[in-house]
Amino acid sequence: MALLSRPGVQRNLRLEREKALSDIRVYVHHIAVDVGRQFLKCREVKLGKTSTEEKRHEQQRRPSVNDETDSEEDRDSEEENSSWPPTYSFSSSRTVTADLLRNIRKSRKSLKNVRDVTETFLKDLRGSGSLRAELEEAEKTVEGFGKQLFQEWCAACTATATTTGGCPLPSVDDPVLSFDDARGGALRLHFSSSLLQLVDELRLFDALGYQVPLRIRQSVEVVVEYHKSAVLLQQVCDYYNSLNEEILEFHKPLLLREAVEFEKTVQRGCSQKAVSDREQKGSSAALHPRVTWGDVKTLEDFAIEVEEKFLRLQKKNRQLQRDHE
Repeated sequence: MALLSRPGVQRNLRLEREKALSDIRVYVHHIAVDVGRQFLKCREVKLGKTSTEEKRHEQQRRPSVNDETDSEEDRDSEEENSSWPPTYSFSSSRTVTADLLRNIRKSRKSLKNVRDVTETFLKDLRGSGSLRAELEEAEKTVEGFGKQLFQEWCAACTATATTTGGCPLPSVDDPVLSFDDARGGALRLHFSSSLLQLVDELRLFDALGYQVPLRIRQSVEVVVEYHKSAVLLQQVCDYYNSLNEEILEFHKPLLLREAVEFEKTVQRGCSQKAVSDREQKGSSAALHPRVTWGDVKTLEDFAIEVEEKFLRLQKKNRQLQRDHE
């Protein structure tokens, strides 16, 4: 940059610099248009106006924590009764909100870089004044979208008693996991993925320099305590639910010990009724004490133990498959 700022170099590169100035003006315009387009998309998603294909795409990008509160019927009902400002209960709206915040952050940095280049390398060219004006307008546009999004986010969060935008926090007595017999014994985590998206949004607003109200911050930061354990347990659920497809039928008796140990550990996080039902069906007895969402430290230890027992089961299965090959 120091070399390019020399008068002799600038004279020799005048044509190139004029071309660069023209390209930069187009680039600045595209930044503002792109943020505006994404902002409108964010609103459309919250109002339930996106296409089926877009909704499917957004659902595929959900964080790796199961959202048990968003059933198909609930989402259909919310789409019919949605209003502005939104309640931030859609997982898809949370995703596009976070994406928009990341784009605003990136656009801010890009516009700052353009301003630095303009002042150092292009300020003597005819048209640089117009570029400065366009830069200022683009910065105001991007910042305006950011402020509007922040105000609506705060309003949506404070519209409910929990200040977590309608995303229910788990009760201290709620079970952590359960085996869903209706889905063939699939392992299920009782934690809303929208809560984790809410944490992501809070951190992005912080990075953009917005002052999140203390009441919202305190409510959202409660979720942070569960974040690591919830993500780890959901990963175990996902792997476990797909493991049955990997196990060969004649290997199942050889995996019985590891499977029983894993299930015993998991049952510590299930409700007492669920444990009793499985015991009546011949499953192993649960270990005590039960793990709930009420003790964060115990929950962290439980998540690590569940992962360890699952990895043993997974490792044994892979070893058997290698031996079979």
